[in-house]
Amino acid sequence: ITYFGTWIPESQGNPYGGSVQKTTTSNNYAEFTFSGTYIRFVSKKGPQAGISAIYIDGNPKPAATFDAYAASATYQVTAYEYDKLSPGTHTIKVINTGTKNPLSTAKGMSVDYFEYG
Repeated sequence: ITYFGTWIPESQGNPYGGSVQKTTTSNNYAEFTFSGTYIRFVSKKGPQAGISAIYIDGNPKPAATFDAYAASATYQVTAYEYDKLSPGTHTIKVINTGTKNPLSTAKGMSVDYFEYG
């Protein structure tokens, strides 16, 4: 996983592998290149979480958005999953949109892990 912008590790709760990477800056993003037909992006939900946009293979239109707001922190949440990619190499890009659910107190975005196959 390649991270662009400022990210910090956060090890509270129960993230996979012991920590998630978190950013609070608009337009910071994480990118992951993989081979296969399936991708799953796993994140964290919480009271200070914002909305992220998920892009596949450089498409200018997001494949999905993910509102990570929840009243309390929840780890290992599936934020995006897709299993109909053509065989080959693909890139997923997850961007902090800098927007949030009205109930959220901040605009943070977290990356726990990507699963592919």
